[in-house]
Amino acid sequence: MVEQNGLEQYLRPSVKKSPKSQETNRAIMFDVHLPGDEQIAYSYSLLTKVRMNRKRIIAEFVPGKVIIEGVCLEPLYRALIQHRARMVKVTDDGRSFAASGIRPTEPIITGIQAEDSGE
Repeated sequence: MVEQNGLEQYLRPSVKKSPKSQETNRAIMFDVHLPGDEQIAYSYSLLTKVRMNRKRIIAEFVPGKVIIEGVCLEPLYRALIQHRARMVKVTDDGRSFAASGIRPTEPIITGIQAEDSGE
């Protein structure tokens, strides 16, 4: 199976609400794949704020926050505020791609940090 990066991995459709509905369910949890094979899932019901600039998204949860760094982050930001992003992980070739100076059209994630104030 070929791993997909970019927008498709964030907006992967889920089960439809009913056979007649075109709308898909929102994600319940946001799965964060950290460096070193650690994963943390945050409940969207605990998401309090999402901030974005050109190179960083900060998603604040109760307690803690997730800092996502990369380029072309607008689609991921939109998916987060719509509670549709299911997971995030560093793009395998993200660092070399970002250093090339070519402007991507889909998100390239170069770093992820999780800060839990509850630990």
